[in-house]
Parts: sequence; C-alpha cells; structure tokens
Amino acid sequence: MKCPSKYKINKTIIIAFILLNIIQTIGFFGKFLTYFYFWVVEDQIFKDNYYRITNILKMFFPLNLITSIFTCYSMNIRSAVAITISYYLQLIHLFTGTTFLFLTVFSFEKYYKISITNSTHTDPQTYGLVKERYGLRRTTSPIIDECVKEMESVINDTKLFIGISLLITLFIYMFTNIILLVKKSKKTTIKVPKTVTCMNAAMSNEKLGHVKIIV
Repeated sequence: MKCPSKYKINKTIIIAFILLNIIQTIGFFGKFLTYFYFWVVEDQIFKDNYYRITNILKMFFPLNLITSIFTCYSMNIRSAVAITISYYLQLIHLFTGTTFLFLTVFSFEKYYKISITNSTHTDPQTYGLVKERYGLRRTTSPIIDECVKEMESVINDTKLFIGISLLITLFIYMFTNIILLVKKSKKTTIKVPKTVTCMNAAMSNEKLGHVKIIV
C-alpha cells in the first residue's frame, strides 16, 4: 500500500524533530553530569526531602526519551493505534513538562537559594562539604556564593532543557495530529454492489413481459 504524500512529509518532519530531541537530551544529560559537585551538596541539604531538581530530572529524562522513541516507532509501523498512543504520550509529556517548568521557575529558584544559604550557616557538615567542593576554586567571592552561582547555572540549564523539549514535543504533537486527521479522512465506506435477479430487474423497469428465458 502506497503511503499518501502528506503522510510521508509529516512523518519526515516528525522524525527530524525526534532526532533533534534525542540529540539535545543526550547533550543536556552530559551537561548535567558536569555538575557533580552540586549534586553531592544537594543530596546533603535535601537528604530527607524528595522535592528537588534531581528527582524532576530523573522523571523527565526517561519520559522525554520514551515519548520520542515510541513516536518514531509508531511512525515506522504506520499503525493507527500506535500513533494514537504516541499522541496521548505527547499530551502527558506536555502536561508534565509544563508542570516541572513552572516548579523550576517559580519554586526552586528561590527555594534552593534560601535552603543552601541557611543550611551552610546552620549545619557544620553542609558547610564542610561546600568548603571542600568549592574552596579550591580560585575566586575572590565567598564559598557560599560559588555554590549559589552553580545552583543558578543548574536551574537555568534545567529550564532550558525542559523548555526546548516542550517546544519540540509541541511541534511533534501538531504534526502527529495532522497524520491522525489524514488517516481518518482516508477511511471511506466500501459500497457493496446490490445483487439483483433477472426478474427483479425486469419488474423494476416494468418490462417483465419482455424478459426471455433461453434454455
């Protein structure tokens, strides 16, 4: 069965966006690994608290990759059911990503700065860890400020990663929706020819007397 040209065009665009999303996800994963010192400090400060950036990233990275890979798979097998599932996966991705982005912008940005400053001043173990991690840097600014600066870099990269992922997924969602509409429009009703007997045909034309049966 030949694919419609619209399907091919949309499929190509979607796969291009998927590859872009996978590449930027791997790139940001490598970038976040460079913040190893900060993750150790974060683990110390928020050891009894699950409300932290690492948990958001642990949830968003797999969701981002699973959505992209399954969408690519559904486009290749050309299954309407699989494409519909990927469509709803994209909706979940958009909703979850938007929630995480709002939390990062309006909550973590202030919450982390206050928590790092307070914990460093009140907890000797946290202060020792911050000093160990950031004390060797050649800078004139206080050690705590160095930690806060890295925290701001982490939050900015988190916002950028989630924002780019949401934008790409939004484009994929739009083109997937177009494909579903094209598939629905292609579903035409098959007309079954009506079987008419010789007598019925003649009666319908009121010419029964002119029908000759040849033996």
